[in-house]
Amino acid sequence: QRLRDFFLALAVCHTVLPSCRDDDLAGEDYEGSSPDEVALVLAAKTAGVRFVDRPNHEIQVDVLGSPETFELLQTLAFSSDRKRMSVICRTATGELRLLCKGADSALFTRLRADQATARHEMSAHLKEFGDGGLRTLCVAERTLEPTAYAAWSARFERASVALSRREEQLAELAEEIETDLVLIGATGIEDELGAGVPETMVDLLAANIKIWVLTGDKSETAVCVSRACNLIHPSLDLLFVDGTAESECTRELRAALRQKDEFAHERTPYAVIASGHSLELIFADFDLRNLFWEVTRGASTVVCCRATPIQKALVVGLVRERCPSAVTLAVGDGGNDVSMIQRAHIGIGIRGKEGSQAVLASDFAISQFRFLRKLILYHGRYNYFRISLLILMSFWKNMLSVLIQLWWSTQSGFSGQTFWDAISGLGYNLLFTSLPIIVVSIQDRDVPESAVYRYPQLYRSSQSGHHFNYLTSIRWLLDCVYCSAVIFFIPRFVFAAGAVHANG
Repeated sequence: QRLRDFFLALAVCHTVLPSCRDDDLAGEDYEGSSPDEVALVLAAKTAGVRFVDRPNHEIQVDVLGSPETFELLQTLAFSSDRKRMSVICRTATGELRLLCKGADSALFTRLRADQATARHEMSAHLKEFGDGGLRTLCVAERTLEPTAYAAWSARFERASVALSRREEQLAELAEEIETDLVLIGATGIEDELGAGVPETMVDLLAANIKIWVLTGDKSETAVCVSRACNLIHPSLDLLFVDGTAESECTRELRAALRQKDEFAHERTPYAVIASGHSLELIFADFDLRNLFWEVTRGASTVVCCRATPIQKALVVGLVRERCPSAVTLAVGDGGNDVSMIQRAHIGIGIRGKEGSQAVLASDFAISQFRFLRKLILYHGRYNYFRISLLILMSFWKNMLSVLIQLWWSTQSGFSGQTFWDAISGLGYNLLFTSLPIIVVSIQDRDVPESAVYRYPQLYRSSQSGHHFNYLTSIRWLLDCVYCSAVIFFIPRFVFAAGAVHANG
């Protein structure tokens, strides 16, 4: 019965729609806003509990060949703040049931008092799932009293049409009814890495790019995925910041800061793992924010788990605030990443199964994560080199023209006479010097394309401003002075006695 309730909850508590009403529904015939929801519905179907359709506020399922219909009364939608979703339905027997699924951090605090043993056992299973790199969810239920639900439903209907504080009222009512839950199971979904992701991470790290992982997954899952991406090596020391109270968070940050000083003395690399609870406390207190920055700024990588979209944006904002010279780039593929993408200097959206919200909010769009390697190491480096050359050459050619006029003024008594005739003056920028600059700024390559991928360290020249800095500008200025002097004074002295000899 418990297994039946578990798979029935997966088949009912979702927002998935079938794309056809065939008895032989295939996996791709379910459509949903989240691929995780589709995967859970498919898992229930594999176990014999198949979601069929949802016509007219009903949910039709097939339980081991026996059709059942649930009347859908309310849907409490998932949000990044709630980290859970619920549906309230009436069974064929007239029983009112609330089915809820969400993160363990959101559901464990809402369990019934007698669920302590189930919670302890489930925590062990969730840790095992997380260590295996699975994305976890908990599933719980509650049987509602008809009179209590009727009173709550009336208040919910009034709140849904309120003209002020509508969202706050709906959230409060959802909090009120999502209590006294009974835990019935948990799920683990494998989130496979895309092709070329580990290799891309290795090359970006070799290019001296600091990578921070901001995710909504559990810490165990985030660490496991980071290891699979070659961000966290087995020899890397991990500093955990997982405090749920301000005093505990302060103590952990101070301990991590002391360990960081020891690592710096021994030149030992380390990584920082911070939880969403800690981030909430950190960004609410200025001193904690300072401590967090001191701990993370020397880390090889930082992993922020169970982070909400607002927290992701705050982390990006912290880096921009404390390191103004750094250029931040945010990469995401879902709606939860939009705030982070918009807060960074450059936003990149990946078009995938999570929808197109991240792509619409981004500056650049790619179809796979591995294309980030070419976008940064190839296009990013070459464009920086070419734009630097374009700017320097543009100043060089214009200053060359002005300096030649200056040398001519010294010879003409500063009379105001122009050195260039009208046609030469117009043609200098339009015809004589435009084509070389255009060709160079589009086609020039200082190294072959294969060398860019073979030696990612070449990207460091763009980070250090090697091609465009004060020294480079001064060198181009001196070269311009030299070239203008050669162009003017050599013909001036060669033809000092006139262009025609005395003998004709």
